[in-house]
Amino acid sequence: MYANKYSNFWRRLFAVIIDGLVFLPLQWIDEYILSGAIGSVGVFLWGVVSAILGISYYVVLHAKYGQTIGKMVMKVKVVDVSESRNITVKQSCMRDIVPIIMLPFTVYVYAQLAFFGKTWDSLDQGSVFIIVSLIMISWVVLESVSMLFNEKRRAVHDYIAGSVVVRQT
Repeated sequence: MYANKYSNFWRRLFAVIIDGLVFLPLQWIDEYILSGAIGSVGVFLWGVVSAILGISYYVVLHAKYGQTIGKMVMKVKVVDVSESRNITVKQSCMRDIVPIIMLPFTVYVYAQLAFFGKTWDSLDQGSVFIIVSLIMISWVVLESVSMLFNEKRRAVHDYIAGSVVVRQT
């Protein structure tokens, strides 16, 4: 049973998918806003607000409950590596340090979309966008691989934050 509480790769994966469904309405709003329904300032402000909402969802829910909605459904919880307490706000921020670091890039992208006549297609062709995309893909692969090759199934962000994800009984 000891190793069983860490055997949660699939649960974590499905939790991410469920959390993606939670954000689906925001993606619909994003598509509507980027369709030209509102002006440039509105597009830019929406981009900033939606990025902050995304990060806040994970940071606040992990700090307060140790779980996002997806983790609640899949019955896994983020706790301090000692497994004796919930994670702190600082630990929760450290778990999401990469999205937090990416926030200025997100603001840059929405500024390009809002004020400089760029489209998603034109941004996809830019070297900065391609480099950032490759870095993010590499990060996701590193996270996944790191979870598979340690006893407690800790991803890199768990090591950074001093946390571990366990099954709830």
